Amino acid sequence: MSKIVQVKNAKVTSDVWAGQTIAPGEYYSIISLEQWQNDIKVFTDVANGNLVVNDGSVDILNSVNGWNWILGNKNEIMDVSDSQLSWPQFKSFYSTISGFINYIDLGTNYFVWTQYNGHKIYVPTLTKGTADAIDFETNYKPKCNKQTSTSAVGSLLVEQSIYTGPPNTKAVSIVTVDLTDRTSWYQKSVQVVDETLTDSGDGLTFNSVNPWWVNIYGRLTYTYKQIPKRDGTFGAHTDWAVIVSINNVIQTSGYTVDYVTGKVTFTGSQSGNIVKATYWHTNGVTNFSEWLLVPQAGMKYIVEHVEVQLSTDVVMTSPVRMEIWAGGNLSAYGSFPDYLFNAGYGQFRSDYRGMRDLVNAANLGQGVKAACELKNDVIVLPFDYVQAFTLDSAVGALFRFTALGGIPATGELLTATFYLQIRTS
Repeated sequence: MSKIVQVKNAKVTSDVWAGQTIAPGEYYSIISLEQWQNDIKVFTDVANGNLVVNDGSVDILNSVNGWNWILGNKNEIMDVSDSQLSWPQFKSFYSTISGFINYIDLGTNYFVWTQYNGHKIYVPTLTKGTADAIDFETNYKPKCNKQTSTSAVGSLLVEQSIYTGPPNTKAVSIVTVDLTDRTSWYQKSVQVVDETLTDSGDGLTFNSVNPWWVNIYGRLTYTYKQIPKRDGTFGAHTDWAVIVSINNVIQTSGYTVDYVTGKVTFTGSQSGNIVKATYWHTNGVTNFSEWLLVPQAGMKYIVEHVEVQLSTDVVMTSPVRMEIWAGGNLSAYGSFPDYLFNAGYGQFRSDYRGMRDLVNAANLGQGVKAACELKNDVIVLPFDYVQAFTLDSAVGALFRFTALGGIPATGELLTATFYLQIRTS
C-alpha cells in the first residue's frame, strides 16, 4: 500500500498524535500508518485543521481527502461532484436515499456526512447548542457511525473486528474454509431436514444416505455471530449445526457424529427407535470446495493483505485457484466458466500447483511451531500487495477461492486469511 509522506502541526503549540510530539509548523514523516490510522485524535484534528496531511509535495487542505490519504486510499479523494449542504438540505436529501450517516465530534461542533453513488454529501459545521445540532443529536446521532440494517456487518468469519479511521470503517480478518478438510466446506453445501437414519444393526450406529456432512464446529474458524455466505449475506454458525432426534425429541448429548461418513453413534442402544438428523452436506455437489468472498450490498471490501497458512505435512494433489470477478453478479457468473472470464468478467486469476508456486508468489514467510492441538509446524506465507485491491458490490466484484479438482490437499491445515477494511460503496 502506498504511504503518505508527512503531516504538519498547524497549531500554535506543540501537540501529540499517535505518540509523536510535533512542534508548531513542523512536518513529521510517517514511517508506518497503522498507529496513525487507529488514533481518533488524528482524524479529529485533520477535520478541524489542526493537523494537515501532506502528499509529499503539497498540503491536502480538504479534511476528507486527508482522512482518505491517511487510510491509504488516495483514489478516494473528494471531487467537484461531492456536495456541501446545510443541515435542512442534508436531511431532505438523506430522506430520499438508503444509506448511513457518519459524524465526528469536533468538540464545539459536528462534521456530518453520508455517501451517494460514490460521492460524499456533507455538512462541514454543525455547531453544538443550535437548533440544527439538537435535531441531529436527538433524531439522528444515536443511529450514526454504524450500520442500521438487520444484516449488519458484525463479526464475520473473523478472528478480530475493530473500527479504525473515520466512522463506519471496520477492519476485519476473514478466514477461508480449510482445503484439506471437506467437512469445513459449507458455502455450497445442501441441507437435508429430518432424514430418518438407518440402523447399522447394532442399535448404536445409524447411517445417512449422504457422506461429507458439514462440521461447522471442526476446522472452520468462525465467531458465534455471523459467517459469510455466497450471496454476500451472513448466517449464524448454528445455521449449519447437526440436529439429531430420537422419536422426534432433539438430543443434545449421548452421541457422536462421523462427519466424513455421515454416521451417528450413540452411547446407548436406540434399537427400535426412530433416529432422525438434520444436516448440511457436499455429497454430489459440483465444485464443492468453492468459497466466495462477496461484499454485502452497498458495501465494498478493501483487501490490503492476504496470508496463506499451510502445515508442513500438506501435499497438494490438485491446483488451488484464486481469482477476482467483476462487472456482473453472482447469478450472471453462475459456475464461473472460462468463456465469461475471458469475455471481461475475469479480473485476476492465479493457480497454485504446489508449495513452489506459493513460495514464488508470496513475500517473506515465517513459521509457527507445532503446539496445543497443532500436530505439525505451520508455514505462514504473506501476500503484501503494492496497492490494496477493492471488491465493490456496486460493480459485482467478488473473490473466488477453489480447488480445480477433488480435495486439493492432504494434511492438517491449508487456509487463507484476508485482512481488509469494510466500508460503504
